[in-house]
Amino acid sequence: MARTYQVVSGDGHLEWPPDMWQHRVPSQYRDRAPRLIRMADGGDAWVIEGKDPLTNGLNLCGGKAYDAFSPVGVAYRRPDGTATPGTGSAAQRLAEQDTDGVDCEVLYPALAGPDFYRGIKERQAYLAIVQAYNSFLAEEYCAVAPDRLIGVGITPETGIEDAVAELRRCKRTGLRAMNLRMWPSGKPNPTSEDDRFWATALESEMRVAPHGNFGGGAKFDRAKALGAERFGATLNSHMAARCINPSYTLCQMMTEGVFDRFPNLRVYFAESFAAWVPWVMQTMDDKYLRHHHWAGINLKKKPSQYIRDHVIFGIVRDPLALKLRDIIGVENLIWGSDFPHSAGDWPHSRRVIGEIFASVPEREKRQVLVENAAAFFGLDTEKALTPTPAA
Repeated sequence: MARTYQVVSGDGHLEWPPDMWQHRVPSQYRDRAPRLIRMADGGDAWVIEGKDPLTNGLNLCGGKAYDAFSPVGVAYRRPDGTATPGTGSAAQRLAEQDTDGVDCEVLYPALAGPDFYRGIKERQAYLAIVQAYNSFLAEEYCAVAPDRLIGVGITPETGIEDAVAELRRCKRTGLRAMNLRMWPSGKPNPTSEDDRFWATALESEMRVAPHGNFGGGAKFDRAKALGAERFGATLNSHMAARCINPSYTLCQMMTEGVFDRFPNLRVYFAESFAAWVPWVMQTMDDKYLRHHHWAGINLKKKPSQYIRDHVIFGIVRDPLALKLRDIIGVENLIWGSDFPHSAGDWPHSRRVIGEIFASVPEREKRQVLVENAAAFFGLDTEKALTPTPAA
């Protein structure tokens, strides 16, 4: 019987050592690409201009017991030179999916990626690094099994022109989604320029899929209190008070009218978890009701309804979110393994799924494990999947 999707992970990470894709960097910029150095404790650290060395141990936890986790002293390669879990070739990744009982992963950059690359301040060199990563991801890695390796491209932070151009280029290479760290303009707060990115994403059917959150949050938005938009920023602060990311970003999208101008826009926040969402919905609705009059902002819907209509949340081990699924909307949840990061349990994801979905009806379980991700990322749930290459 042909293999089809039974479990789709909406959150995996490509913790590649950077030498895997540096050949895609133009030669004039290759010496500025990220690289690894070996630390005195035997572990690896990332280095790039403009940033301190970054150890990555807690993102290389695949197959480890919890008491073996460590932020330092962890290397990407074993003493015999073989790749540790989650750091190797596409064929290795497919075999790791099989070991874990997972059929497909949505693949985000290494956690050292989008922010770390921004250490390069020169625009052309920075763009060369981002484009090299995205090109390798699409054309060499995901191309091995594009139905099982769903790459998420990095959006450059050097202005709206570059962001839109890279989105279009990634679409041509076969990628299905773009990650955001800042707003599409590259700024920490929303601007009217961002509309070009939202519009292009919808027109080209490229999904907007940030990891965890994007933007600078209240720290940057409050700067607007010195100007004419002070009331909007303060309303956002009230609505998102004591809430969890990406709540503030969602407030900004609502009060800036993004969802009204783009009613078909949906945003997937991978590994955001979701048990907090019902309380945030309640808080946003209450604070909006109390404060929108003096703020001069009149939304077309309650904040909670914008969330239900436009936002999908990524969960890992989040049983409380599943208990609250009727409030969040079961159609707004996607499970992910977080492999090889420390929030995941590879190679025991099927056991975790059995535990956290124990009281969830099979129909709703399949929604969260397959159908929601398939609908968002455009996956064919009937088509036979690419087999794992022989070892």
